[in-house]
Amino acid sequence: LAKKICSGCGKKEMKGCCKTQHKFIKLEDNHKPSAVDFAFQSPVQIIQSPFNHINVALSSVSDRMAFNNHYPPLIPQQDINLLHCVFRI
Repeated sequence: LAKKICSGCGKKEMKGCCKTQHKFIKLEDNHKPSAVDFAFQSPVQIIQSPFNHINVALSSVSDRMAFNNHYPPLIPQQDINLLHCVFRI
């Protein structure tokens, strides 16, 4: 009384039990790379100035700003005792 046992699940072999199916699927080999092409163009317009010259007679000396320079003069090499604030008394 030998019973046939399924090698896949270990139960009594029945019709349609543990079928092994093989499927062969072929994929296309022509893959296209994803590409993003942005072409930004900024609007360009040539603006012409209505006045091409400067009238010097309109500006006077009093209209110009006076440059006030009130900081101490630059010393090229300052003494090291003044640099580190060390004073001998």
